Amino acid sequence: MDTPSHVCMGAATGLIVANVANAHGIPVDTTSVVAVSIIANTFPDIDVLYKLKSNYAYVANHRGKSHSLVASVIWVFLTFILAHVVLHQDLRVSMVLSLFVYLHLFTDLLNGYGVALLWPFYKRWIALGITYTIDATLITLHIIGFILVFQFGFNALTTFKVIYIILGTYIFLSFLYHYQLKTRLIKKYGNYKKLILQARATPLTWKYVYETTNKEFFMGIITIHKINQVRYEKRMEIISDELEKILYQNKDYKSFVDFTPVYNYQIKHLPDDVVEIKFYDLRYLMVRKGEQYYTFNCFVQLKDKKIITSYLAFTITEEGAIKNFEKIKEKYGVQT
Repeated sequence: MDTPSHVCMGAATGLIVANVANAHGIPVDTTSVVAVSIIANTFPDIDVLYKLKSNYAYVANHRGKSHSLVASVIWVFLTFILAHVVLHQDLRVSMVLSLFVYLHLFTDLLNGYGVALLWPFYKRWIALGITYTIDATLITLHIIGFILVFQFGFNALTTFKVIYIILGTYIFLSFLYHYQLKTRLIKKYGNYKKLILQARATPLTWKYVYETTNKEFFMGIITIHKINQVRYEKRMEIISDELEKILYQNKDYKSFVDFTPVYNYQIKHLPDDVVEIKFYDLRYLMVRKGEQYYTFNCFVQLKDKKIITSYLAFTITEEGAIKNFEKIKEKYGVQT
């Protein structure tokens, strides 16, 4: 989820906790409770600071270790200390607030970007693709709730109980719809190896990437029930296991494959036995003004099975990624 969604959920769950506590004779300061709840709901996203360091650091760490169950223990502990020791909240209230860290992990797990939930035991990102990163339904329902509570004086506990019942039903139905669409895609294409199905910003619209056992890739959009294929690719060359092991020692490539569940690549054979490989995440296919390109790429150059240079980045356009890689190659004096 995006930061506004986490903040909305933090404010709403904080209001719920404050109302329940007061109803059970536990005096709390509502403002402090809501503030701690927002912090708990946003704590793991402190990793966005890696963006200031480099593209590699951001891709390798955003929603990575910081969003794992192992790291969550730290966030829970820090939130508890803030609530109970610093702000002197009731012990039970502090425990509940600190557990809202897991609400952040759950909502991030639902969308297409995903989280490295099981790190360090399983280092790849896990993404369910049920909701969009900026989910309009979630944000709209919360805004309605805040208006009802603060503008019209509705009871916060009752209001957000109803809203979270609606949200829970929405997520459950999305799971069912997601499963149904996957079944239809497997029936359509067959020869199934891997299928990525992700919700888009527009309701009832999904993006899919379908990989067959023959290294064929089908990409498209599903609008309500209509499947619209927009691109087809086939992997023309196969990277050997030996080369794969060499590539995995490179930090840019390692971050790319750990984050990316389905990708393809193009291999260029340059003079002097230099090999240049462009890897691209098939989930990030963009179609604009009749052009198709990918916005998450990893470039690697090798010679004699040794990596010369590499580049990894999200870019607005594919041309931007290529230009950035050309600059890196010029810096290191390698072939372009």
